[in-house]
Amino acid sequence: MYTMFTISVVNSLLYLSKYDLRRDVYASSAARVGAFFGVLGFATGSLWATYTWGGTLTDDPKQMCTAIAILIYMAYLVLRISIHDIDKRARISAVFNIFAFALLIPLTYIIPRMVDSLHPGSATTPGFASKDTDGGMKMVLYPAFIGWTLLSVWIYTLVVRYKKLELKNIFK
Repeated sequence: MYTMFTISVVNSLLYLSKYDLRRDVYASSAARVGAFFGVLGFATGSLWATYTWGGTLTDDPKQMCTAIAILIYMAYLVLRISIHDIDKRARISAVFNIFAFALLIPLTYIIPRMVDSLHPGSATTPGFASKDTDGGMKMVLYPAFIGWTLLSVWIYTLVVRYKKLELKNIFK
């Protein structure tokens, strides 16, 4: 999710500097894939929370802030659908995307670390330090991060190729 949202905001910034509509396609495609992976992560995390913490939606700050961040990006996707003029949609979406990304970091990284949380790495729980995380878990966790990131990049390239074909058919 973070990788896709970073690709999205970089392309939004590049669009605003050069007004190249390809950058808007890249930004919107990355945001769609990022939102998909965000919803997927939130859903599987909620399922995991049911068995670990006894509730699907707990009052955990990281879980709530992540839900807010995903909703902000869902609003970005709704905004894109609601504006029909291509240039206007690209400009307004790019600005919204920059603000959405600026909120993503505090919502999912800073605030959950400042308050008590059930997740590791909060104010009272240690993060992934050598004392609290088994080496066997790290051997699975880090390759999984890389694998999911590569999967999201692959899906992103497929979405971009599809959008380019779709735009070619529109402008014939």
